[in-house]
Amino acid sequence: CWWSWPQQVRSLERLLQLPVMQWRYRDESDDLHLGPMAEDFRSAFGLGGDPRYIGTVDADGVALAAIQGLNRKLEDENAALRGRLAELAARLDALERGRADDAR
Repeated sequence: CWWSWPQQVRSLERLLQLPVMQWRYRDESDDLHLGPMAEDFRSAFGLGGDPRYIGTVDADGVALAAIQGLNRKLEDENAALRGRLAELAARLDALERGRADDAR
């Protein structure tokens, strides 16, 4: 991936801050759409040629980078939690062995 892990996490953080709302095109009075405003998207990510539109490739790329950032963040957090769980399990085993020794 050409975006580094910190850039992926920043992409996730920016995406979480991006307002998502219902809106209509000026010439389509009946059709509702859901998503960010193009201006907000461009401000957050600096992507695209025309500031009035969000290119699907840009939206897809941001979504994929954010997913990768979220995955990396979750993997790191899970690894830390597994380490802590192993420490607590070892302490519990030691305590239980101590009790078993005391009962004899």
